[in-house]
Amino acid sequence: MRFFHFLLGFLLLAAIPAQAQTISFSGKVTDANTGKPLAFAQLRAVNAKMGSVSNADGYFLLRFRSKDIQGDTLMITYIGYEPILMPMDPMGIGEELDIRMETASFSIDSVLIVPFTPQELIKQALVKVEENYQHSPSLSRGFYRELVQENEQYVTFNEAVLDVYQTSLGMEARNNNQVRLVKGRSKGSKQSIFGDDFAMGGGGPHEISGRPVIGEMIVQHFLDSANFKYYEYELVGRSLYEGREVYEIHFQQDRKKRQLMYDGVIYIDAATRAFAAIDWHFSTNGKKFRIKQIDDVGAGAGAALALAKLLFGFDFDLMDHSGRLAFQIENGKWYMSYAQEEARFWLKIPTKFMDEMNDWDEEDESMEGMSDAEKKKIKKARKKQFKEENPKHMEGTYWYNRQLAFTSRDVSPGGEIPESERLKKDQELEKFSGEYNDSFWDEYNIIAPSQSLREIIEALDQSAE
Repeated sequence: MRFFHFLLGFLLLAAIPAQAQTISFSGKVTDANTGKPLAFAQLRAVNAKMGSVSNADGYFLLRFRSKDIQGDTLMITYIGYEPILMPMDPMGIGEELDIRMETASFSIDSVLIVPFTPQELIKQALVKVEENYQHSPSLSRGFYRELVQENEQYVTFNEAVLDVYQTSLGMEARNNNQVRLVKGRSKGSKQSIFGDDFAMGGGGPHEISGRPVIGEMIVQHFLDSANFKYYEYELVGRSLYEGREVYEIHFQQDRKKRQLMYDGVIYIDAATRAFAAIDWHFSTNGKKFRIKQIDDVGAGAGAALALAKLLFGFDFDLMDHSGRLAFQIENGKWYMSYAQEEARFWLKIPTKFMDEMNDWDEEDESMEGMSDAEKKKIKKARKKQFKEENPKHMEGTYWYNRQLAFTSRDVSPGGEIPESERLKKDQELEKFSGEYNDSFWDEYNIIAPSQSLREIIEALDQSAE
């Protein structure tokens, strides 16, 4: 009888279609000459249009259902490097891949004959935004990760697999995007006062997935032709991006301008004149003259901040800011493939407004078994203690890093995400304790955790004790 049960179980397993298998690939992407890790290299199955990016150390982890990649090719790309194409069928399950990329080379002569100035190329790209970018709905799956610091201490960690319904990459993108949580988890420190308000609950996934190509306050300044006079632009040459020829334009703030602006790199696709990728960060020179950012956030936002400071005592200082946008072309249209943003700022909030930001009625394990009267007394004491320790205002320095890598895309979705399934700003993720466990993500594609991230997770566990 035991043999019969064994045989029956074996036959049942054998009868499961092969396409149900999940195949994983992991490895590292490096420069073939120097061995330097290539952070955020893009890897995807060409036909299945699924993949992810390498992490800050160059490592990657990809998972596919075998049926989705039969006869497919893995494409690895990085700006300035020759793309690599690898047939996926011969790859073994769980195989560690050593991806060594060769730098692309272009002759100087071919660059010099470009009959446009950098500013003219940017203007051409701006004119073609409507033509080049997504302006019809798409449903993309992405992996989102964010970290938040409060006064130099990590206080919040969130990561999630999300479905993002994007209506377009135009000015209206952020207002119309819809986000659905597929799976996620969180870890936080009890020491945080309001670090969560800048994280998942503060709308991070909506913000970064809704980043429009132009019109965003952090990108608009150096892409607006009216502001060209504040920057120095240089067409340094041609390069390769996603196997396509792109123009590489470096920009930096005019050194004569004694205020805080941006430096960075713009990659413009040579064939379509689309912005293929944009990197930006606060100018090193401008940081010497860092001032309150009232004038740099736009007239409406600046007026609102000035009024809040005058009437209510709020204050805000943006100390550092950087980011990256990357796009992929599909069926003649460019779609967002990766977005990253990092910011550091100082914030002051009057204590009288903290009631609205802190849930004093929240219960924890220490209240288990207590009567309602005892719980009420403890909550009241918490509120009183906070106001005694912060008699006038609460202030602190905050930092966050957000990443969103789109891992698959449906350019013809059946419809919007139902209202009942959309991610709410007050929606909490599943809390976890202990070390980072990769297996939590099952068959989903993620950004592989770096060693430094694992150490941050351990530090958060210690601060939560």
